[in-house]
Amino acid sequence: LSVRWRPRSVSPHAVSYWLVLTPSTPAKSLCSAKIMAGLEANSNIDEEVIKGNITIENLGSRTSSIIKGLKPDHNYTVEVFVVNNLTGLSYRYGTATARYMRTRPLPLRDGRQTDANLRKMDGRATFRYKVPKATPLGGRLEWYVAVCGTGTVVDAEVRHKRRPIIERREIVGYSIITLNNPVPSATYILRINSTEPEMLARITQVQVLATTKGLHEPILPKLTSVHEHKSARSCRSVQLGWYPSSPSPSSNGTNFLTYCITTKEVHKSEMFTPTPDQCAHSLALKNHDYSTNLCFRRTVNKKMITKEVTHLKPWKFYDIQVAVRNGNSKVLSYEKIRVRTKQHCHR
Repeated sequence: LSVRWRPRSVSPHAVSYWLVLTPSTPAKSLCSAKIMAGLEANSNIDEEVIKGNITIENLGSRTSSIIKGLKPDHNYTVEVFVVNNLTGLSYRYGTATARYMRTRPLPLRDGRQTDANLRKMDGRATFRYKVPKATPLGGRLEWYVAVCGTGTVVDAEVRHKRRPIIERREIVGYSIITLNNPVPSATYILRINSTEPEMLARITQVQVLATTKGLHEPILPKLTSVHEHKSARSCRSVQLGWYPSSPSPSSNGTNFLTYCITTKEVHKSEMFTPTPDQCAHSLALKNHDYSTNLCFRRTVNKKMITKEVTHLKPWKFYDIQVAVRNGNSKVLSYEKIRVRTKQHCHR
């Protein structure tokens, strides 16, 4: 269960928040909750305390929490208490009741993308895929998983008949999960988890696609950074270089990959992180949230790619994103780079 609240408007840094979870009757005071949990009324804790049906957690300055281990179809009361860090006085800041319902698996159709809002699903999403009956033996089942948001991380696990067949792994940004020799007509469950409140706040959604017909997404190089050739910088253009991607094994001899470069004019003070959001490129194009966009095809080889980005303004900062796709495949992004054009133009 995901719980959030607004920080106290007066001296928010001088207080800490405590969360109390009970199955029905509210504790009404932090002292009562501590006594119910077998603690002394004036005790302080650094970790979550669970005793019987009551849970107490000292969250410090955090204003959100993910409550785990709840029983499906049960009612719970959630209370948030504010404690003055200087005086130790506390009062109830808010209360709510909720009925925890187990989330049903989202069905996946072969080759079609399904999106899930992890925030609304309390950080846990499950996807169900049934292998077509006509799938030949010795085939391969692949899941494409993209976690939308900057610097996002989730855990993924594949289960069959309630047992894990692909152990839990960490996905940073995006990943392709492969299961060899799937059983025709069998149903496989993909579980996606992100239970850290800070991480969950950065995840906008999770995109999942499953298929037994082969994914065509290109394979990014091990080094996905983009470099600027500063000696070629001018007032209206910059020159970039990056390592090429490779076609997927299912691409049937693809000779070309399409690269796109989007630029967005930004202010120097705007926050910048090179970590790409694997969903941001498509969203920027959809919302026209860019300054320039350049796409071109390049023959598949191992030579470093160099490209000049033009139509920029003098003495401006730009965030530049390089992305690659294979035909109509999903778009995969390299790391972002921030550049600044020269101030003066020389004829």
